Amino acid sequence: MKIIPTGQIMGMEQYGKIKPKAKVDTAQSIGQDEINVSSDATLFSETLKVAKQDLNDRLQGSKIDLAEIKSQIENGSYEVDSEKLADSMLMLTGYYERR
Repeated sequence: MKIIPTGQIMGMEQYGKIKPKAKVDTAQSIGQDEINVSSDATLFSETLKVAKQDLNDRLQGSKIDLAEIKSQIENGSYEVDSEKLADSMLMLTGYYERR
């Protein structure tokens, strides 16, 4: 059974065949986009960059082997020094500065 397109469908096919290919003028088609970032977002972004850099500096400066720690966590042999953890938590909360 052969189906012959009629009416609108045939008109669309013809339009697609005869329609000239439009050239895109990149100089005119590219507009200027504007991005507005709040000061809070900028501050957060800068703080995050500094924190990541600080972490990288600390890891490179110390003898911490992340692969070894990861394997210890996976096999269940990793232990946390509770005193160091408590000191770090108190330092992060600013407790040592308030005394």
